[in-house]
Amino acid sequence: MAKRILIALILFSNFVYAKEAIYKQTPSQSLSGTSSESSTYKINTNDISSLTSNDFPFAQSTKILGKTIISEGSASRSAIDASLYKNIAPSVVLILTKVASGSGSVISKDGLILTNYHVIENFKDVAVVFKPLKDAQKIQDSDIKKGRVIKVDQIADLAIIKVDDMPQGKPPIKLGDDSDIAVGIDVHAIGHPENQNWSYSKGIISQYRTNFKWTDINQADVIQTQTPISHGSSGGPLLNDQGTLIGVNSFFNKNGQGLNFAVSIGDVKKFLSQSNDRLVLNKVAANPPMSTKAKCESKEIYRGKSKDGLNDVISIDTSCKGKIDFEYVYPLNKSDPMFIQMDRNGDGFMDVMVFSFNRDEKFDMSIWDTDFDRKWDKEGIHADGTIKPTSFKPYVTK
Repeated sequence: MAKRILIALILFSNFVYAKEAIYKQTPSQSLSGTSSESSTYKINTNDISSLTSNDFPFAQSTKILGKTIISEGSASRSAIDASLYKNIAPSVVLILTKVASGSGSVISKDGLILTNYHVIENFKDVAVVFKPLKDAQKIQDSDIKKGRVIKVDQIADLAIIKVDDMPQGKPPIKLGDDSDIAVGIDVHAIGHPENQNWSYSKGIISQYRTNFKWTDINQADVIQTQTPISHGSSGGPLLNDQGTLIGVNSFFNKNGQGLNFAVSIGDVKKFLSQSNDRLVLNKVAANPPMSTKAKCESKEIYRGKSKDGLNDVISIDTSCKGKIDFEYVYPLNKSDPMFIQMDRNGDGFMDVMVFSFNRDEKFDMSIWDTDFDRKWDKEGIHADGTIKPTSFKPYVTK
């Protein structure tokens, strides 16, 4: 009870608003003197990876039309998945050339189709196959339209196809923003893996990686996801729960499990705004070994006093977006616990706090906002003293 009262005081006292970064500016500074607990502390990447892990024992939840829907094992969740497929699948196309097949997304009413460059490589005209009205219905000649490749970006592996004779009932898929991308959220894919046309799959975002290079010529910001994709899925949409396109499914690492990648919506929008093609002048051999090394590394933004002067704080950018999303906080009052807080979904508000009451590098409890509605809903139990909880229970303020 005493610990819970202490936590409540920390959350609601005037010296820290736990939902925000303790220090929100970006100068590089150092703590004066050497007496501070944080002055010589080195960033522990295991702390960061543990709090971004997706194998916690509670189901990840997300906001759907103002209601919290549990991602796993829920009839409501299944209904949402079915509705998303029903609404989006008619706007996902099958793209055929003489040597390859892939997927694409209708992104405009006048017939613009978004796909990967490698799907249409070396072709100016392709066949675009639209989904029949019923899932079991065979493809008819009327479902097949001619498409013209009108713009490409070989480096980001993107292409736009124009279909002049658009069929009815194929509404454009809404394009999202980088702000819609968050580690841990559910994502969905619709495509044609291994010639299994209009297949649906779902998973979660494992990480967002900037300036990721996966061949000697391909580089872009990418979304790493556990959403299963295979050959033929290339060019299809990666969607959030609202049916918004946040990435283009592009490649996977066959040497790892659940390592699938989509070019991010940010790079898609850059491509759409380009007036000209972007090509590699000296093309290297096709299909070089895939790199899985991330370019993004956690960066210390600030080390010093908090803006209210009552804490020593280390502020870190873990996602390479220039924003503070992880902090070590050491209150100057030694009777107050040291804590770590993190913004797991990138919305600018801290949604995890992990407390060490004795300030002895062992963690005692944590509180979590698992559905990102800025209300604490889970309490983590740390039986082994590590930063990762061993179990959870509902968080109550009383």
